[in-house]
Amino acid sequence: MVGKCCTILLATAGVAIGLCAVALAVIDISNDAEPSRPEAWVASTVLQVRVRTQKPRQPDHFATTEDDLDRASTMY
Repeated sequence: MVGKCCTILLATAGVAIGLCAVALAVIDISNDAEPSRPEAWVASTVLQVRVRTQKPRQPDHFATTEDDLDRASTMY
């Protein structure tokens, strides 16, 4: 049973590696190639998620006091 599972797993891994090798040989991966629609969509989605998760968090409320305004006006 275990030997059969290992054989199936190795065969699946071999087929996956073979498909990747064929895909890399057939697809133009130079920087002159235009990205496909799915590739552009994935890239823009990933970029939007990264920007959204890394933007600085602002406090819920921002209260200014007279002292803060006085200090800001002297700095300005």
